[in-house]
Amino acid sequence: MKSVPPICRKSVSSFVYTPPSGGACGTLAILVFLVLSTVIVAQKPDWRETDWSAHLAKQVGGKDEYRLPNGARIDVLETTKTEVIAWEVEWCSKWPESIGQALFYSLSLDSNGKPVRPGVWLLKKAGDDEDYLECLSVIRELRGHGIDIRLRVQKVSG
Repeated sequence: MKSVPPICRKSVSSFVYTPPSGGACGTLAILVFLVLSTVIVAQKPDWRETDWSAHLAKQVGGKDEYRLPNGARIDVLETTKTEVIAWEVEWCSKWPESIGQALFYSLSLDSNGKPVRPGVWLLKKAGDDEDYLECLSVIRELRGHGIDIRLRVQKVSG
């Protein structure tokens, strides 16, 4: 992290992308994030989205397929000391759906006073770069309008 200017450090954190509002730090943060997101490549090409949800929930100590009172299911529900993140796990090609679902989950969840954040956890295969970058761009734009959507990326083979 030493190569990232101090003002940008909040933007890149353990595979969670929280885009800055713009400028050189925004570009640098995206580049650092892209490098960091290539570190882990999982070898599970035959897994379905539900398999990934269960696996990723275990990674963060969360719950998979958490059912809301309205019957909807949050793919991964992660609770930290300070917040709750309702993650929608989705393949890169279906990223537009994931943003709406994550927002809906975060608005539908009662978290006992903790802030609830929507999160998109993309499953990225080789060749998904265009969809991935388009999703990053939209999330950055939403952040500029005060909508705080978290983003994680799980690279998968296959």
